[in-house]
Amino acid sequence: MTKSILLAALLCVLLVTPVSARGGLSLELRQLTAILTGEDQTFSLHLEVRRTDREGPPDAVIDLSRRGAEEFSLSVRVDEVEVDLDRVPGTTRLAVPRRDVVFVGTGEVPESESLRPLGIALRILSRDSSLRSWYASIGLLSAVGGGDAGFLERLVRGLVRLDAGDLEIEGVPGRVSLRIRTGETLISLDFGPPHRPGIPAGAVDSRREVVVDRAELERSIFRAARRAGEVLFPGRSLAKPRPRRELTDGGSLRFEGPLRLAVLSGTPEEIGAAHGRLLREEVRRCIDSTFHLAGLGYTIDKGEWFPDVLRAAFKRLAPHIPADHLTEMDALAAAAGIDRETMRLANVFPELFHCSGFAVFGKATKDGKLYHGRVLDYMTMIGLQDAATVFVVAPKGKHAFVNVGYAGFIGSVTGMNDAQVSLGEMGGRGEGNWDGVPMATLMRRGLEECGSLNEVIRLFETSPRTCEYYYVFADGKIPDAVGIAATPESLSVIRAGETHPRLGAGIEDTVVMSAGSRLRELRRRIIAGHGAIDAGAAIRLMDRPVAMKSNLHNALFVPQDLMLFVAHADHERPAAECAYTSIDFGAILERLREAR
Repeated sequence: MTKSILLAALLCVLLVTPVSARGGLSLELRQLTAILTGEDQTFSLHLEVRRTDREGPPDAVIDLSRRGAEEFSLSVRVDEVEVDLDRVPGTTRLAVPRRDVVFVGTGEVPESESLRPLGIALRILSRDSSLRSWYASIGLLSAVGGGDAGFLERLVRGLVRLDAGDLEIEGVPGRVSLRIRTGETLISLDFGPPHRPGIPAGAVDSRREVVVDRAELERSIFRAARRAGEVLFPGRSLAKPRPRRELTDGGSLRFEGPLRLAVLSGTPEEIGAAHGRLLREEVRRCIDSTFHLAGLGYTIDKGEWFPDVLRAAFKRLAPHIPADHLTEMDALAAAAGIDRETMRLANVFPELFHCSGFAVFGKATKDGKLYHGRVLDYMTMIGLQDAATVFVVAPKGKHAFVNVGYAGFIGSVTGMNDAQVSLGEMGGRGEGNWDGVPMATLMRRGLEECGSLNEVIRLFETSPRTCEYYYVFADGKIPDAVGIAATPESLSVIRAGETHPRLGAGIEDTVVMSAGSRLRELRRRIIAGHGAIDAGAAIRLMDRPVAMKSNLHNALFVPQDLMLFVAHADHERPAAECAYTSIDFGAILERLREAR
């Protein structure tokens, strides 16, 4: 449905491009042309999207009223989402009616990331989104020969695959209506004169007003909208990223198949700076996905200003974050061109948003080796796959480790170190319990500080913890593995083969952590293959439906061999349906030692 709404917005752009219209519509189409070119800066747009195979209210309703170069009102109703946005000179208001709250910002804002309507299309359409190239191609069409209405109509039909009769245009003086049918979806667009603001000052009824920084308010909405265009309509740069090789002080970047592989080493400053220089664009995408796009969704859902919620969380988490991690974040921010506060806040993002894991070894596997699988089901809809990176990090004086992660994020949720210890995490409940070590920080400490399974368990037992999390820890040297159920108040260790009331009867030489139907299917697969599981069979244990539609990445660790196999989601498929790439962590470590 979101794509249908953005498609309707695209069609607005296509259909108001200057053309030599036929019949009695030439005046109305010229009026629409004036809207696009900025000649006419006052108009309204009413958009409805509905399924034609069912009755009831529209699935989406959007009302836009633009009143000059600085002012507009926007009302959005999609499923249970209700948002009103109003901008006048000096003030911007974002209302969430379901939560009876209005976020109000006043003052001046920088032009580049503002919501100023004049020229916003070229500012907000990213070069990494196909929307930008479509917009540019239509502009080029109108510039060559004045445009041809018949050709334009054929182009529109080709873009959205419309059949005869699926595109209707009606006009009366001062108004134009468009009806587009695509499949079982009907999109209705009505243009007319502007109407009064949606949230006039002093007319907020009983809504609670929350004062926020206006520049931050507009920047968050702007960057969330830009990132949404990239995620829903990715350009070639995102759908098929160009493999590249880069070297810098303290690091290197190359591709292993479709995977980015960044190798970083040295002091915290050197590691952070190399990270930022090598992955500057990917860092920006990750920040936009988490801090802005998911953050705006959180604000609309909870009725709380996300940056302030994250600031409150960070204030309580910061005393438990090692100084060298903060130093690395700050160096990363400086090199990537991100302000320091945003980088720090984005790195505790997982604490606000709460997967499956297993380890099999000994009698459960064909060769006795330990295979540790980790399924991350997490927010593919915000485009984190565009920042997906496998990091090999060798911090000075600590264990080197491989981290299946994301550009701009220095913590870990999936990793293995040079001591053959592998770790995977699964989120639970307990948002707001932030007086402890952030989960991803604790995971990274386990990788860079611990040389055995028992050392990892002790670290997690003795550290102040946040929220509710579940883990699978494994050690290829023994081999052995455990499951961990942890809250701020307690920590339980589930040993391999141990029966647990929430996990079922024990399976010999096996640890399984999941829930519901995914747990039942994972257990069934392990029992069916028990004694014959090798690397290939272990990968297949993570196939859907054990992995969910939101499956962001899967990793299989073979700690004895210092090998791992990784699959990341793309824009069409979850990770479990994408190809796995093998990473020889041991060989990379050997090259690092030789280079010293």
